[in-house]
Amino acid sequence: MTSQRKFILIDHSITDVGGHHYQYAVHVLKAAAKAGFRPVLAANRKFRAPPLGWEVHPVYTYAFFFRLAEPRWYRWLRSLGQRVRGRMFWFISNLIFSPPGFLWTARNDLGPYLRQQIPASGDWARGIALVIFLYALKVLRALRVFLTVVIPVGAYVRNVLRQGGRLLRVLLSPARALVQPEGWALRWLYDLRRARAFGRETLRLLARVPPEPGDIVFLPTVSEVEMLGLLQCFKKNPTSSRPTWHLLFRRDLYRGRGPDYPLQDRTQRARRNAFLHFTRDAAAGKVFFYTDTEELSVQYSRLGVPFRTLAIPHTHPAEARRGSGNGPVHVVYLGDARSEKGYHHLPRLLGDLWPDYVARGRVVFTIQSNFNLPEGEPEVVVSRAQLEEFPSERVRLARDPLSVDAYSELLLSADVVLLPYDRDNYYARSSGILVEALAAGLPVVVPAGTWLSRQFVSETYSYHRSLQHGLRSIETPMGEELRWRRNGAPNAAAMVGGELVFGGLGADAYCWVAVPRDAAYLLVSFRFEQHAHGAVVLVDTDQLDRHGRSRARHTTLVEAVPSNPQASALIPLASGVQRLRLGLHNAFGEDAVFLSEVRLDLLAWPKSATAYPLGAVGVAYASPEDLTAAVRELLDHYVHYRQTARAFARQYFKLHNAERLVEDLERVADAGARQQIAAGLA
Repeated sequence: MTSQRKFILIDHSITDVGGHHYQYAVHVLKAAAKAGFRPVLAANRKFRAPPLGWEVHPVYTYAFFFRLAEPRWYRWLRSLGQRVRGRMFWFISNLIFSPPGFLWTARNDLGPYLRQQIPASGDWARGIALVIFLYALKVLRALRVFLTVVIPVGAYVRNVLRQGGRLLRVLLSPARALVQPEGWALRWLYDLRRARAFGRETLRLLARVPPEPGDIVFLPTVSEVEMLGLLQCFKKNPTSSRPTWHLLFRRDLYRGRGPDYPLQDRTQRARRNAFLHFTRDAAAGKVFFYTDTEELSVQYSRLGVPFRTLAIPHTHPAEARRGSGNGPVHVVYLGDARSEKGYHHLPRLLGDLWPDYVARGRVVFTIQSNFNLPEGEPEVVVSRAQLEEFPSERVRLARDPLSVDAYSELLLSADVVLLPYDRDNYYARSSGILVEALAAGLPVVVPAGTWLSRQFVSETYSYHRSLQHGLRSIETPMGEELRWRRNGAPNAAAMVGGELVFGGLGADAYCWVAVPRDAAYLLVSFRFEQHAHGAVVLVDTDQLDRHGRSRARHTTLVEAVPSNPQASALIPLASGVQRLRLGLHNAFGEDAVFLSEVRLDLLAWPKSATAYPLGAVGVAYASPEDLTAAVRELLDHYVHYRQTARAFARQYFKLHNAERLVEDLERVADAGARQQIAAGLA
C-alpha cells in the first residue's frame, strides 16, 4: 500500500497569523488536502501556529523581505548610524542658528547686521570685537589668495593634497562599507548568510519530513538567494531529488516596460549566472520555475531558463460576498499603508469627495492603515495623521494588522475596492488584493497601464462595442477619412497604407474632428498590430467651442491585450463643443505604434438622457491627478459597475483559484517525471 503523497509548502516569511503570505499558504494547503495530498507547512521560527489541521514546522531564521527578520547586529548598526546622523544634524542646526552662525551668514553685509545688533544689546565692546574678527578673517583670506599666486608650487600642493585624500578614501572604503548600515557589503554578507541558513534549515526540514517520490515541494516566495541555498541541500541530502521542487518568483527584474529591457540586460548578468549555475547542478526534471504574471514570465525568461505562469490562489467565489447592499457605498482600501500602494493619495481623495459624497452619507470608507515598517514611511505617517482628522463614523482606520478572518470579513463587506498603486512598480507585478476583489465580484479603481488594469480592460472594450450597436451613431468617420498629421511635422501624413503610424511622446499623431450638435460621446476604437502586446496608447482630446475656447480636456490610456485586440476609449463630450483635437501617443516608449481599423463613433445621447458609464467592472485612471474623477465615475454609475463586476467574477474565479494552482503543479510534476523516465530509457 503506497503512502499518501505530501505537499510541502515552504514560506520563510510567514511570521504570524495574518498577511498575504499566510493567507496564500492557507488557500494552497487546503486545496492540496482536497486533492489528496498530506499538507505540510514550513514557516519562519517566529511563527506560532494555531490548530490548522496539518503539520507545521517553524524552522527558518530569515524572511524573504529583509525588514521582516533582519539580524540584531544589523538593527544595532542601523540604529547607531541614525543616532550619529541625528547628533550631527542637531550640532549643525544649533551652530547655524547661534550668534557665530548668524555672524558668518552676515560676513559680506556687516553694516546692516551691526546696526541691528548693537542698539538692541547696547554692548559696544561686542560690536567692536565682531568688526575686528571679521577684519582679521578677511585679511587671512586675502593673504591665502596672495600666497597661492606668489608661491609657484601652490597648485601642486593643492593637487597633492586632493589626490592624497582620494587615496585615503579608497584605502578606507572597505571599513566604510562594513560600518555603513545601508551599504552593499553588509547586504552581501547578509545574503550569503541567508543562503547558507536557508540550505541548512531546509536539510533540517527534510530530516523531519523525509521526502518521497511523488511529493511536491512548493516555494511561493523565493529569490535567487534561497535558490542557491537549496544547492547545498541537494548536494548533502540525496533524498532531496525524490520530490519535485516548484519555485515561484514574484518580484520585478527590470524597470520600465518591454522596450527598456535590453538596455538593462547587463545588470542581470549575476542573476543569470546564478540560474545557470543552479540548473546545471540541480537534479534535471526535478526543479521548475514560475511567476504569477505573464509579464514577469517574459522578464525572467530572459535569464535563459523557462518560466511558467501560475494562477493566484487566494480568492473567494462571488457567492461569498457580503456587501452592504442598501445604504452608503462601502469603499475599502486594503493592504499595508505604504507609498507604493498609493496610501498618500487618500487624504486628497477624501477631501475632494467629502462635500458631495461622504458628508451626505452616500459613501463610507474603511482604510487599512498599519505601517509596513515599525516607524512607517514619512509621507505615509503624515497621510495617516491627515486621515485621522476625518470623523471616524465616516472614515474608519484599521491601525493594526488584520487577522485572516478580519481581512476576509472586511474584503467581503466592501462595495468598492480602491487600489491606487504606483504604476511603474505594478506594470508586471501582481496584486493578490485585486485578484480577490475581482473573483468576489467587487468593482475596483486601479491605475491604467498596469497588470491590475489589464485584468479587466477587455471587459471595457466589449462594453464599448455594445454601445456601438446600442446607441445612435450620428457620424462614423473611419481612419482613412480623417486628416491625420504628426506632431512637429504637420505636412507629413501619419496614415500609411491603411495603418496609423506614430512614435514616442514627442511624435504623436493628431487630427481635428468636427463635432455634430447632438453628439454626447466620442468612441475611439482601433486594432493594435505587429506584436503590440504591452503597448499603451495615450488618447487625449481638447474640446473647443465656436469661439475656439477649450471647454474640456480628457486623457485616457488604451492598452493592448491578447484577449481583445480591438481596443477603444469612450470620451464624454461637453455641451457647446463644435470641434476637438484628437491626439494619440505611445504612452511609455519611443517605439513606433501601428494601428489599423481606426474608427471614430460620434454617439448621440441615449433616450433616457442619463449619462452612460465609461467602462465596465472597474475604472482605470491615467494619472494620480485623475484618481478623484475615477472614483466619482464609479460611484455615479455604481449599479452598472457592480453588475458587470459580478458577471465577470465567474470567469475570473476559474482562472485564479487554489485548486487550479495545485492541479498545474501536479501536471508539471507528472510531465517532468515522464520526461525523466523517457530520458532514462534512452
